Amino acid sequence: MPIFTSERLAKIPKDPTEGLLHICDIFFSEIDQNTDPQETDMKDYIECYALLRKYTEARGFDYNLNPIPINLTNIAGFVRNEFIAVQSNTRKTSQQKTEQSFENFFSNHFQGGQNFELSDGDIQEIQRLTNDLRSRILQTLDLEEKHKQRIISRLEAMQKEIHKVQSNFDVLTGTMCEVLSVIKKAGDAAEPWTRIVKNIMHIAWASQGRVYELSSSIPMTLLPNINE
Repeated sequence: MPIFTSERLAKIPKDPTEGLLHICDIFFSEIDQNTDPQETDMKDYIECYALLRKYTEARGFDYNLNPIPINLTNIAGFVRNEFIAVQSNTRKTSQQKTEQSFENFFSNHFQGGQNFELSDGDIQEIQRLTNDLRSRILQTLDLEEKHKQRIISRLEAMQKEIHKVQSNFDVLTGTMCEVLSVIKKAGDAAEPWTRIVKNIMHIAWASQGRVYELSSSIPMTLLPNINE
């Protein structure tokens, strides 16, 4: 049975860089961990290397990996060295892209003048989600009336500030953080509400990601952990 079954291949991250590092991690953690490579079937090394070559080709990586030489006696050593080189270069490239993304983010932030654009669909979805959140909070018995009114007022004010072009998302972010801090008082009943808040924030995060060219692998960091 192959190491990389169809089910396992389906779990490789969609982001090419993350996917390649994921394959390397599996190789080093599951295949190339024996002190004596002979304890591992050479077919495992050959399979992993075949995947490495085809994945890098399919995802546009310029590694130009050569086939395993015929009659090579140390297949494990050859494959290991290729994986080490690929992993090292990919990590370096990933780090550089992440660093550049954050530099763009902070540069635009401090220099000012950068606008974020929401599509009509984005605006409609934010309004729909916010209305849903307001409705759920109004109907709940798990929050005191003063807390409910505080959240509703903040949400209504936020909705008036949602436009197609935003200079920033400070109002939205601030409102969502305040909502989270209040609805935690409802305990387990707040779980559906926190999901709505997270969905709203993902829309804003995606808009900023497009402007700052943030990698899709960078997690949303504008909110505290909603599960805390």
